[in-house]
Amino acid sequence: MKTFTASGSCGMIRFDETGRVVDHTGWDYLNISRVDVNEYIDHYGSLVDTDILLIGYWLLDGTYEPPCYGHRAEVNVR
Repeated sequence: MKTFTASGSCGMIRFDETGRVVDHTGWDYLNISRVDVNEYIDHYGSLVDTDILLIGYWLLDGTYEPPCYGHRAEVNVR
């Protein structure tokens, strides 16, 4: 199964096409259980390696963290 990477200043997470996190580095990303690949694909059209701020995710406790919409506008990425 193909994997993708979401990176940030605190490390990275690697996730599969379903959004399941398969690997991570950095303490700040330990609590991320799943990435919102559907919202990302709806917005960008396809799934690629990305900045962690541009993709939403769920924490282990079920809390959803949406993408940083301000950062999306700032980097002018559609």
